[in-house]
Amino acid sequence: MILSGESLNIIYLNKGLLELMLSSTDDMEVVIGCRVSPKQKGDIVALMRLRHSNKVTLAIGDGANDCSMISKAHVGVGIAGREGMQAARSSDFAIGKFKFLHKLLFLHGREAYRRNGELILFMFYKNVLYVMVQFMFGYYSVFSGQTMYEKWIYQIYNVTFTGLHNIWYALFDFEFEKEVFMNTPIFYSIGMQNTVFNMKEFWIWVFYACAQALLILMVCFYSAEDT
Repeated sequence: MILSGESLNIIYLNKGLLELMLSSTDDMEVVIGCRVSPKQKGDIVALMRLRHSNKVTLAIGDGANDCSMISKAHVGVGIAGREGMQAARSSDFAIGKFKFLHKLLFLHGREAYRRNGELILFMFYKNVLYVMVQFMFGYYSVFSGQTMYEKWIYQIYNVTFTGLHNIWYALFDFEFEKEVFMNTPIFYSIGMQNTVFNMKEFWIWVFYACAQALLILMVCFYSAEDT
């Protein structure tokens, strides 16, 4: 399907035509916008986000006229080059050439999703583990407010478990070798299927935290019972 800028101006003013255009594009593999304005590029991305709220949109551009659609997409990629740096400044990710898009999506994009998802789950896990020990200890202390931790533990716990090892993990951890990602596109599907970060995984991590908190409490409490 080919849409001209003049046609889009007429379509936007008529809801019936707009719905017809959107329903028609659902069956298209390629829709080409011919002589469209920067604002119309952004409007098209906004319409797609509205129509397919469960999908993730990606916008790629190399010039100032692409800034609108780059900023309205879920993920914007700017190509820095002869067209200037406007697109790169408006984007979430900037690349030097279009050929680098493959590695950005299939390697860094896939691994960024996995690592971010696991780190968010880990943050919930460590905080639930930290609090649940004290909460369970309240049963034995008749909820008097007596603490089970030393004062210095309160000060260093979050610093320790959100420190250097998280930064190292986010930068250098790869599930497979880089060449494997480039040659096996099926690994990219974890983001499309949302297999790493979802409600099921969230409750599994919470369950682990509660179970380990109970274990810590039992070991610490009963080992010091006669002292």
